Amino acid sequence: MGPQEVAEALSWGDDVIGLGEAMNFPGVVLGDPKMEGEIATTLKAGKIVKAISAGPPATGA
Repeated sequence: MGPQEVAEALSWGDDVIGLGEAMNFPGVVLGDPKMEGEIATTLKAGKIVKAISAGPPATGA
């Protein structure tokens, strides 16, 4: 999957809110052209880019 496929997927409808699981940390940090293209395509479409996260902290712990 690359920038062109991301652009196509982002055009599938309003239910598509962004690029998820962008987990290639070295690619992002080191400026991999494919990763930069996927992120740029997503941002140009006005969508969000999300990597994996731990989520909100548990309450009452």
